[in-house]
Amino acid sequence: MNTKALTILFFIIGIVGAGALFAYMHYVPYKEAEEEFQIQDSILTVYSDSVKQTADVQQQIPLYKARLSSLQGLLDKATEQIPINVNRNNICELLLDLSHEAEVKIISSVPQPAIDAGQGGSKMLPVYLNIEGSYSNVGKFLSLIANNKIILKISNINLNLSEKDGMVNVSTTVNAYYLPAGITMTTEETESGF
Repeated sequence: MNTKALTILFFIIGIVGAGALFAYMHYVPYKEAEEEFQIQDSILTVYSDSVKQTADVQQQIPLYKARLSSLQGLLDKATEQIPINVNRNNICELLLDLSHEAEVKIISSVPQPAIDAGQGGSKMLPVYLNIEGSYSNVGKFLSLIANNKIILKISNINLNLSEKDGMVNVSTTVNAYYLPAGITMTTEETESGF
C-alpha cells in the first residue's frame, strides 16, 4: 500500500472522526439541555395548575361558608322545631294557650305514651283532644297548631255540628315531635326537611 493512499485514508478517518466528535459534543449537551428544559416546563405547568386550583378553591370558600351557614340555620330551626324531651304538661299547656288564643274550649285532653316517629331517633307524643267552638274559631285553632314553631301534626279529625247551639265539636289527635336527650340530627335529616 502506498503512503499516499494511507495518508488519504487517515485523513478521511480523521475528518469523519472529527465530524463525529464535533457532532457528539454539540448534540449531547443540546440533548441534555432539551431534557432539562422539558423538566422545567413540566414543573412550571404543575405549578401553574396548582396556582389555578388554589385560586378556584379560594373563589369557592365564600360559597362553602354560605352553605355552611345555611345548614347551621336549618339545624338551628330543626332544633327549635323538635325540642329535646317534650314534657306532656308543656304540650298540654301549649294547646291550652292556643285554645285561648283561638277562643275554643278544650273539653278533654288525653296525652298518650310517646312512640317512635321513625326518623333519626325522634319520638312522637300523641295527645287526643276534644274541643268545641265556632267553625271559624276551630279553624283558627287548627291553623295555630299547624303553624306552630314546634312541629305538631294534626291527624284523625272528626267534626260534628251541634244543632242546638251551632257550635262545632272536634275530636282529633295532635302529635308533638321531639328528640330524646343524647340524639342529634344529621345534616341529611335537616336538609330533607324533617
